[in-house]
Amino acid sequence: MGDGLFDIPRFEPERIEKLPEKKSKSSFLQKAKERAAKRKLQEPVPETKSEPKPVNREPKSEPVDQFAEADPANDAFENDSVKTEIMEEEEKSDFKIFDNIQAQKKKRIAASFPRWCEKPEVIDGDFTNLPPLEELHEFLDDTIYKNLEAMNFTSVFPVQRAIIPELLRRGPPRDLAVQAPTGSGKTITFLVPIVQKLMHRAIPSIRALIVLPTRELAKQVNDVLLELIKGTKLASHLLVGATTLDQDCNKLTQTIGGEKYATCDIIVATPGRLMDHLENGLDLSRLRFLVVDEADRMRGAWLEKLEQKTNRALLQKLLFSATLASDPQFLSSLKLRFPKLYTSGWTQPAGLTEEMIRYGRLDEKPRIIRSLIKDDTRALIFVNSNESAVALDDLLKKSGVRCESIAKTLENWQRKNAIKKFKKGKISAIICTDVVARGLDLDCCNIVINYDVALSAATHVHRSGRTARAGSAGVCITLCQLKHKPYFFMMKELGRKYIQRSISKLEIKEESRTKQEFMEK
Repeated sequence: MGDGLFDIPRFEPERIEKLPEKKSKSSFLQKAKERAAKRKLQEPVPETKSEPKPVNREPKSEPVDQFAEADPANDAFENDSVKTEIMEEEEKSDFKIFDNIQAQKKKRIAASFPRWCEKPEVIDGDFTNLPPLEELHEFLDDTIYKNLEAMNFTSVFPVQRAIIPELLRRGPPRDLAVQAPTGSGKTITFLVPIVQKLMHRAIPSIRALIVLPTRELAKQVNDVLLELIKGTKLASHLLVGATTLDQDCNKLTQTIGGEKYATCDIIVATPGRLMDHLENGLDLSRLRFLVVDEADRMRGAWLEKLEQKTNRALLQKLLFSATLASDPQFLSSLKLRFPKLYTSGWTQPAGLTEEMIRYGRLDEKPRIIRSLIKDDTRALIFVNSNESAVALDDLLKKSGVRCESIAKTLENWQRKNAIKKFKKGKISAIICTDVVARGLDLDCCNIVINYDVALSAATHVHRSGRTARAGSAGVCITLCQLKHKPYFFMMKELGRKYIQRSISKLEIKEESRTKQEFMEK
């Protein structure tokens, strides 16, 4: 071609691709691109590329549902989440500002303990030099002080010395959370201030509610309360399911002129029975004190229902437990107001001795138990299931050990009968699970035996707290094997010092026999 003015350039497709893209595209070019995109989507994907490459990310704090793939309804959400993760990763590599956003997301997702848990007030756990009861005389009404003397209280425990003056001080009430070992005097700690603050009330009304995990423990607390309110106008009632709802209502209220009036001031209840009365219209509009014992084991719908029935401006919450919950969300759900935390830490009680006995075969465990229990022994043997409690009770009885099982499968009167025998010395051992043991108050127990290893640190603390109460001497013995290494690490975290003990071969030989002979005896 010449270099004239009317030279026409040839059509070159490559030039179109190199041209800058304009806002208004021809319909032909737009359709061509759409067809190319469809062909790309219809091309078979190699098997090696079917799964997306894993992105190097830190694991999320939320657990992954292992059955999510089986639910078609979740497919869209899963795909979106994968795309979001990849996009966030790409954006994070290009723009550093997303690093801060990502860190803020993780901080919001990761649960943390409330700030009031960061600086607890530590309670001295020394039971060796207890101050006399006279130290609390300046804080107590004469009637209550005389009742304590009549109940043979002569000294003040550390938790009582710290909490009672705090609850009796003037000023706006604040919620308290107290971590103290079992047997440290928690019952008197919350009963004394409640009785003193309510004893001069004008008319009866439900002003204090004490919630406990089991009916046995609730009955024990109510018995102490009845002794403490002698000489006052206060009245209490026990709600544990021993009577019908109508019978409970008749004792809680009386009808005068067609209207109902409360007849008691303090209620001691279990969560299940309390829930029944909350749904039945129990009036708690004047409630001033809510006490939750074993707070870390008292989760349930009853707490939310209770919040709807009370006046939060008047209510003061008191939480007591040998262990505090490890779940920060649970502590936050309690909705405490200006809370203060008291703790005795994971310290080992002064009179408690921890021992561990290693065994080889499983059939050695009952023989070891028999060698540990003597005539003067008062042992509490813990197992992890009701079936194990019944089976071990049968084995030990056949080998001559005076024992009783108080498994949950038994009737309430059977458990009470076994406890009476234990306190009177007619039997040397009680076999139970952790659930049943929560309601026991056995001051005569001098040995706790973990026939089955505790499944958590909190469980071990509750078990060992059944002996060496209030500074007295006691022993906690755990039967274990080499496979129970996590248990040893748990003891180290608790700060517990333990003695490794072995049953001598002579003792085992005296008890050695075939399994059939052992069962027949």
